[in-house]
Amino acid sequence: MTLLIIIGILLGVILVYLSAIITLPFIKVQEQPISLSGEIESVPSCRHDVTFEVNGIQISGCLYLPEYFEKSIKEQIVFLKK
Repeated sequence: MTLLIIIGILLGVILVYLSAIITLPFIKVQEQPISLSGEIESVPSCRHDVTFEVNGIQISGCLYLPEYFEKSIKEQIVFLKK
């Protein structure tokens, strides 16, 4: 008898979960406007543009370093560019 009650509760929870999954996507929310002011935010000082070549392919990216790493890493980057 107790096993049947536990199975009934589990089936009830599953049905509630499935009904929520089915109905929630149909709930509509107002679209939020995106402000396009055209202004580009300043680049953080911890950002470094990095470009290197691997097997003839040029790879570019941004490297973000914490401030306490910047001095030692900047010296190494300058050394690698030579």
